[in-house]
Amino acid sequence: MTLVHVDPAAWQVHRDRSPFALRHELADDPRLTVERVALLAGQVPPASIEVNRSDLAQLHDADGAMALDRPAEEVARGIS
Repeated sequence: MTLVHVDPAAWQVHRDRSPFALRHELADDPRLTVERVALLAGQVPPASIEVNRSDLAQLHDADGAMALDRPAEEVARGIS
């Protein structure tokens, strides 16, 4: 099963130079449900997770990133 469809000609022209359209069939993939992503997030060691605020124009450097204030599963379940 092919999940991502890319026009070969568009790939040759644009690949690492400019954006281009692609089609995908990921929306209904059961591995990408919120619950499955949350379960996967719960397996990541907390020291490997950083929090970057979406209301800031720039990302923090690695030393300035905030730590999670709740379990990663809970954070992932709240993303929509």
